[in-house]
Amino acid sequence: MSGDQPSTINHQQSANHPKSKIENRKSVARWVLISHAPEETAALGTALAALLQPGDVVALSGDLGAGKTTLVQGLARGLGITQPVTSPTFILINEYRSTPPLYHVDCYRLVDAPAEAWAIGLDELLYDDGICVIEWADRLRSLLPAERLDVILIWIGPHERLVEIVGRGARYAVLVHALSSCGSSAPQGIPGNSQVTG
Repeated sequence: MSGDQPSTINHQQSANHPKSKIENRKSVARWVLISHAPEETAALGTALAALLQPGDVVALSGDLGAGKTTLVQGLARGLGITQPVTSPTFILINEYRSTPPLYHVDCYRLVDAPAEAWAIGLDELLYDDGICVIEWADRLRSLLPAERLDVILIWIGPHERLVEIVGRGARYAVLVHALSSCGSSAPQGIPGNSQVTG
């Protein structure tokens, strides 16, 4: 494969992985903010990309049209991916070449999400050295690692979205604090109008 073209990933079932699924409730940070436009949601993704590391998992939830793919497009831009990023609704997983690679997963069409996700090899991506971003992650909550970044997007107006970002685990709690501090000093378009708890 050449350049940063996406590829469809189809893995076989894998063995258990070493990451713990036990959540340390003391290490949770939450940031709630309002995005006033799709450009702000994308800019939030771009700012997030600067803080992500190989092996990170970002679990996105929200209704159709809430901005999940828009956030991923901004994140991809922040990782230096120049090609168009679209939701892999029918192919389930796109891999975008970057350093680290970006795995973009869409669970919307999965009927038995946990079983089907396991069958297509999502468990391997969750513990890979790439960044794994999952749309409709609420459909397979039981498979997600306890330590992850949850992003929930909620409609509150034609262009406005309530965005709740929850860092689960010490590394992700620190990430939420760092991302929230970008709010007032980040590039134009980053919404920064609330406080972090936790």
